[in-house]
Amino acid sequence: MEVELLTENIEKHLSTLLRMLPSNSQVPILSNILLTADKSGFYLKATDLEIGIIIKIPAKINKEGSITIPGKQFIETITNLPKDKLLIVEEKEKLRISIRESNITFQTLSSLEFPDLMKRKGEKIISLKKTAFDKLFDHLCFSASTDDIRPHLTGVYIAKIEGLVELVTTDGYRLTVKSIEMDTISKIEEPIIVSVQVINEAMNIKAEEITMSINLDENQVVFEGGDVVLVGRLINGKFPPYEKVIPSASITKVTIDRDEFIQSVRLASVFAKDQSNIVNVNIEGGVLKLSAKTSGVGEGEFVVDVQKEGEDNNIAFNIRYLADVLKNFEGERVVMEMSGPLQPALFKDNKNSFKHVIMPIKTD
Repeated sequence: MEVELLTENIEKHLSTLLRMLPSNSQVPILSNILLTADKSGFYLKATDLEIGIIIKIPAKINKEGSITIPGKQFIETITNLPKDKLLIVEEKEKLRISIRESNITFQTLSSLEFPDLMKRKGEKIISLKKTAFDKLFDHLCFSASTDDIRPHLTGVYIAKIEGLVELVTTDGYRLTVKSIEMDTISKIEEPIIVSVQVINEAMNIKAEEITMSINLDENQVVFEGGDVVLVGRLINGKFPPYEKVIPSASITKVTIDRDEFIQSVRLASVFAKDQSNIVNVNIEGGVLKLSAKTSGVGEGEFVVDVQKEGEDNNIAFNIRYLADVLKNFEGERVVMEMSGPLQPALFKDNKNSFKHVIMPIKTD
């Protein structure tokens, strides 16, 4: 292998490569980055077996070849090199990097030991502008579980439901459902669960457009944008019957200005610092009162005007969950529906395209 390139063409991808490397791998090859030069270009590849990345780097290929070198040390080296032309040359069982008058040599491992990240991309199901892609998933991922004990809850569930595609996340205490038109996501014939970790990495890709493909034979999801290809495993497991959690009826419905609601929640959070982060919500007449208190700190009560339909009511939430849904809510006005202090509350937009359920906290 012999390749010439500019250091800045690698530098912008170093943080992504570093995240792909396992922190404590028992498999030595996974601590390495695979460098491949062929007729199609020069590529850097890294994986922890759960997620893998393939990055195409602009370069002049003088000689083809493929080899792996210690990943973290390579990243640290490139980070500290001056911006200039870089020469990478494979010499027997070593790799030499030359820049100006400096030479660095890395020990290598055979590329044959490196895992095959992707045999084929599979069926393309999403192709969106980067801003639209981020908007779609950013408003879902916040309510997914981070507990690996239940891996099927650490992803976004995607399925066809009555002429729409529904994307769902839940951690068991809250649930988000986003409904979109069928033409946005095509060729979804059976439900899949895509890891939030992989989606978050896809949102870090700097490109004008992002495509998402599914290879069911290999149980893989592939995200592609610009010169970056991200490969991850689909999550196996049975997603819970989430539709049973969404309240089908309510006795109280209020419509609230989102910005005013957010401001009051932020103020109440100052006084909801105990172990449960409890905020009490009391709906009476045309107002919604948020109240919270912490021993040794103080207490606060904050009032928001609302449009109310139905009965007065009250409920208590973990205030972090309330803050999260409001932060990820797109509309200017939030609709909240509830039936009582022990029943889940539903937050939604006027179009019913975004629904979020929060389980209440039982208080004395």
